Amino acid sequence: MNGASRPGRARVMAEPAPDALRDLLWARELKIYAARGRGDLTTYENAIAPSYLAWPPQHAQPIDAAAFAKDVRTFAGNGAEILTMTLTGFSADGDTAILYYATHRTRLPDGRAADEHFEVVHVWLNRAGDWRLLGGMARARPGRVYPRGE
Repeated sequence: MNGASRPGRARVMAEPAPDALRDLLWARELKIYAARGRGDLTTYENAIAPSYLAWPPQHAQPIDAAAFAKDVRTFAGNGAEILTMTLTGFSADGDTAILYYATHRTRLPDGRAADEHFEVVHVWLNRAGDWRLLGGMARARPGRVYPRGE
């Protein structure tokens, strides 16, 4: 459907092409991490769905939106982190999209040098045209180096 109304049918909005959706969500991820590098997690917090549940590598179990809000306050002002992300996969079906990426952290938020590698999965959910982070998981991958472009 092209989004036009038809008698007796609900109006259906055209969905973005898979590449356009991937690029849109990847740009949002990069915006989140750019703010994080300045010590600001509010861009991330503003992108999450109310039912958000994710498992950051520094936590023993998944955290919800309320626990994430505490992390936002704790992280505030720690603006020395350097992260490089490489998109490694994308999948979408209907109102759900998943980004897979590798992250290499070379400086911790407090400014100390690091050489840490992570694998991240973020699940995005579309509600009435508003893409929100529903959940995710990140895990440390010590000793594993990710080749560029794969």
